Amino acid sequence: MRLNLNRCFTHIMSFNNRYFIIYIISLFIVLGHTIFIRTAYCESYGKKILAMYKSSDQYSNKINPIKWYFESEIKKLGLQVQYHDFDSGMPDTDSLKNVRAILTWYNNAVVPDKKTGLEYIVFLNRAVDLGIKLIIVNSFGAYGYKDWGEIKWDLIDHIKPLFLKLGFNFKGYWTNDPNRIRILKRVSSIVENEAKQDVRKSKHFQQIIPIRTDVMTYLQIKRIDMVDGIGDGKSSVILTSQHGGFALEQYVMQGKKLLLKPQLFLRAALFPVNNNQDIATIIGKLKDRDSVKTNISYAYKYAKINNTFINADLLDSMILDDLKTFEVVIIVTDEVKNIPNSLITQYVQNGGKLIFIKYSKLNNEFESLLGLKEYAAKAEEFKEGFLIKQDFFLNRIPLSGEKIGLNVRRAILKKGNVLASVKNKRKRNSYPVLWERNVGKGKILYWNTDLIFDGKGFRGTIIQSIHYIHKGFVTGIANIGMMMIDDFPAPWWNINYKQNKLKYYNNLLSKEKDKQSRIKTIISNLRKYSNITDTEFIKSKWINDIISLGRHFGFKYSTYLIFNYGKDTGSQNKEDEFSIKDFYIAKGGLSLKSGSMALEKGWELGFHGYNHMSMTLKRPVHYASEPWDNIKSMIKALQVSRREWILLYGTSTLPFSYVAPHNIIDPAGLSAIAQVFPSIKVISALYIAKEGEVEQEFEWTRDNRFFQIPRISSGYYMSSMNKFVFYDCIHNFGIVSHFIHPDDVFNEYRSNKFQGWKWLKSRFYKDYSILQKRYPWIRWMTVKDAFSELFFYNSISISVKKKGKIIQVDTSDGSDRYFYFRVRLAKGQKISKLKNCKIVHTDKKSGDMIFKTRDHRSSIILR
Repeated sequence: MRLNLNRCFTHIMSFNNRYFIIYIISLFIVLGHTIFIRTAYCESYGKKILAMYKSSDQYSNKINPIKWYFESEIKKLGLQVQYHDFDSGMPDTDSLKNVRAILTWYNNAVVPDKKTGLEYIVFLNRAVDLGIKLIIVNSFGAYGYKDWGEIKWDLIDHIKPLFLKLGFNFKGYWTNDPNRIRILKRVSSIVENEAKQDVRKSKHFQQIIPIRTDVMTYLQIKRIDMVDGIGDGKSSVILTSQHGGFALEQYVMQGKKLLLKPQLFLRAALFPVNNNQDIATIIGKLKDRDSVKTNISYAYKYAKINNTFINADLLDSMILDDLKTFEVVIIVTDEVKNIPNSLITQYVQNGGKLIFIKYSKLNNEFESLLGLKEYAAKAEEFKEGFLIKQDFFLNRIPLSGEKIGLNVRRAILKKGNVLASVKNKRKRNSYPVLWERNVGKGKILYWNTDLIFDGKGFRGTIIQSIHYIHKGFVTGIANIGMMMIDDFPAPWWNINYKQNKLKYYNNLLSKEKDKQSRIKTIISNLRKYSNITDTEFIKSKWINDIISLGRHFGFKYSTYLIFNYGKDTGSQNKEDEFSIKDFYIAKGGLSLKSGSMALEKGWELGFHGYNHMSMTLKRPVHYASEPWDNIKSMIKALQVSRREWILLYGTSTLPFSYVAPHNIIDPAGLSAIAQVFPSIKVISALYIAKEGEVEQEFEWTRDNRFFQIPRISSGYYMSSMNKFVFYDCIHNFGIVSHFIHPDDVFNEYRSNKFQGWKWLKSRFYKDYSILQKRYPWIRWMTVKDAFSELFFYNSISISVKKKGKIIQVDTSDGSDRYFYFRVRLAKGQKISKLKNCKIVHTDKKSGDMIFKTRDHRSSIILR
C-alpha cells in the first residue's frame, strides 16, 4: 500500500546515525552481500521534483541543465520543480515532503571531502527507501573526494548498494579507448536527440549490469577486449527502472549537442512502461475499512490479480500518468469528496476503465461523469432482489439475484446502459442496480448498491465486473469441483420415517394453530412418501441414484464416515467405555458395507467424527451439541475411532480429510485431531458461516498444521442466495465445493417441506445439468486430490503482459501440472496463434475462453 510520505518522517533516522548506517552497509559489502534497510515502507507520489545541481559547476537555480532540458516537461506533467544546490549541504526533511523524484545533473564527480560524500549517499539511500525515485543524469557527482589535495575514489563501495536498489550493479572496468568499445543496442528515440551516439567521441566505458527484470536498457555498449572478471563485457549506460533512471556522462552530451531525449527519458524514469496487467483499488471513507480491504484482497488473491491499494487521501499528490499504469481502477467509498473528479475523469477519457463497487454520496461533478440526471441521497430496500443481463456473467450463465435483498438508490440516468435493475416492476426504471457508460475512450461501471463490496459471496462478481468492462483481462482459475457427502457411511436405524414424522406433525398441528398452513403442507407431502425404512431407502434408492448421478456428471465423491450419533463427550469414562455401537445397527451391515463400497469405487473415505458432537470445549449456541469436557476426552474418543477404522478398512485407508460436525471445531479439537489422526491434512467447515459455525478461506490454518477446504454450497436444491454464491466462487477462481447428506429427504428444511426424493433428485439434476452445459471444463476430484491442486494453485504467482495484440502469461511454476486461466475477448476479436497454451473451452457469444498451460510463458496472439 502506498502511504503518504509526510507520515513517514517520524521513522527516519537523523544524520546523527549516518555513520552507523554507513558502517553496516560497508560491513555487508565486505561480506559480499547487500542489505536493504527500511524502517517504514512508504511510497509517495508527490507533486514535486527535487532538482539538484552544483554551484561549483557554475550553475544556479536559474541557470542549470535541468532547467534548460527538463523543466518544461516536468510542468507539462502537472509537477513542480524545487531546485537545490548540492554545495549548500544536504536537503533537510521538509525539503522531501511531497517529493516524487530526485533529479540530479552534475559535471564534477568529486566532492570536497569524504564526509560530504557519505552524507550525500546516506541522503539518497534514505530517499529511495521512502519510495522517492532517483534519476541520475550525467555524473553521479560523488564518486571521489579530496583528501589533502589528493583525489580518492573509494566511495564507490558505499555507492554500490544504492545502485543495487535502482536495479543495477556498477562494476567499473573503465577505459577511454574507443577501439575497445562497441555499441550493441540503442533506442534512438531516447538516446539520439541532436546527434548520433558514437563511442569514438564518447570514449568512455563503465560496466553497468541490470540485475532486475524491471530495468529497461536504452543504450548498451560492450568492451570487446578480454578483462578478468568482466564477463561478457556488456554495459547498460542509459537505463530506467521502477526506482528511477541512470544516464552515464559522455552518453548524455556530445560537445554542446544533447544526445539524451529529456522528455522521453524523464517519462520512462517516472512512469516505467512494463505493459504489466495491473489494477488499482482506491479506498475512500468506509465504516469497516480493514474488513473491506481484506475481503477484496482475497478476491484478487484467488483470481491471481496484481493490485495496488491506494488511500484516497493520496490522490491529491497523483497525476494522470500515475493512473495510466493501471488497466482498471476500482473505487470503494461512502463519499467522493476526497476523490478529485478531474483526475478520475481524465483517466477514463484517456481510455481507463473505472468501476464503483459500492454506491457513494456523489457531488455534481461525479453525477455528471456517471451520466446521472437525478440521484437520491438515501437508499431503499428491495427484498424481491434484482435481475441482471445474461451476458454479464461467464459463458452467459442465466444467473439472477432474485430474492436477494439489497439496498438501491433512486437514479435517473441521462446517459448509460442499464445492466441490472430491481425486480420490482413498478420501480425498475428508476432504481438501476448496475449500469455502464462510455466516456471518451474509456468506460465506467457503477454498482448502485451496497450489496457486493464487502461480502464473501460477491467476490466473483467483483472479478466479473473487471472482465466485463475490460476485454482481454486475464485471471487464474483453480478449476476444481468437489462433491462431498456428509454422514456417509453413518449409523442407520431401520426406522420408517414416514410414520414417525406424520405422528410428530399431526401432534404439532393440534397444538400450534398459527402454523396450520405450513404443517398441513408438510403432512400432505409426507403422505406421498413410501413406507420404507431409512436403511432400505439408502440401500435401494439413494446409493444407486448417487452412483448414477456421479457417473453422469463425472463426480468423484468424498464421503465422510461417522461412527455414532450419541452425545457421549464425558471425561470420566475409561477408555474402553467410548465404544462404537451405532455403526452396526443398520440391517445387513449397510454402514460397514457402504464404506467398503466407497473405497472400491475410488471415492475418498474421509472422517466426520466419533459422534456428531462438535469438537469444542464450549457448547455451540445454535446446535444441540454437547461440549467435550477436555481434550483428553476428545483424544480417547478419537483413538477408539482410529482403532475401529483400522480394524474395518485397514491402516492404508486412514482418512486424509475431516469434516467438522455442525461445521464447528475449536483449537482443542484441531489439536486432538492432529495427535490421533496425523494422516488428516484437510479440515473442512464453511466458506460462509452462520450461527456460530466456523468460516474458512482456502488456505492453511495459522499454525500451518491443516489446510482448509471450506464448503461453499449444500443440498439437493439451492436457494437464490446459495445459487448466487455457488456461481460467484466459480467466477472468482473456478471452485465448486458442495456437500449433501443421504438423509436430507427426511429433514424438513433440506427437503423443502418434505417434497420427496424424486423432487430433490430432479432439482439436483437440473442444477448440475446447467452447470455442466455452461462450464463443462470443471475438473471433478476428491478433496484429497483437490488439496494437491490447491497447494499448487496457491503457490503460483502470475504476471500478465500485453503489447499490441499479444497477451503474454508468465507463471512461477516449475512443475508439470496445468495452470488454468480465463479471458473474455471483445466482440469480433479472434485468435491468430497460441504459444505454449491450449484452449479448454470457448463461448463464442460472450467471448469467454478458458486456457491451460504447463509452461512458464504462454502467449495469445490476436488477429
